[in-house]
Amino acid sequence: MFDNKALWPIGAGVYLFTCADTDGERAIGRTVDAVSSVNVKPSIISVSLHKGGYVSHVVKPFDRFSLTVLAKDASIDLVKGFGLRSSKDIDKFEGYELQHDEYGTPWIAEGALSQLSCATKQIIDFGDHLLLLAEVTDSQVLTQGEAMTYAYYRSLK
Repeated sequence: MFDNKALWPIGAGVYLFTCADTDGERAIGRTVDAVSSVNVKPSIISVSLHKGGYVSHVVKPFDRFSLTVLAKDASIDLVKGFGLRSSKDIDKFEGYELQHDEYGTPWIAEGALSQLSCATKQIIDFGDHLLLLAEVTDSQVLTQGEAMTYAYYRSLK
């Protein structure tokens, strides 16, 4: 017997994964929870993206993305807006102040503790997910606070 709920308590944060779409003009993004530090020097992280989402279809041709670590007190509307709606059909960034890193990668600061600019080094096609290995090329602390966990997010649903 396999109960997917047994995985929910595994320590995981809630993050915004953002990049540009295939024309490089429009910001797109989604929430992700499967992020891990893989290496310190150079700083390498892994990010798991579900293949069913629009973002996973456009990340392959591009080599850059931004990851923001969400605060525990981030708006649930922000989290759900980036998690439950498709970037293909709507502008998830509407109503938020759009930022760009030095490479032009879009991101938003609202509800975030920190922001990471990332360069994709490898994409592994693994079942129903893509596993990205990326170098963190720049990072900044935006504010102090407690990070949102997946378990906390689930408790709000």
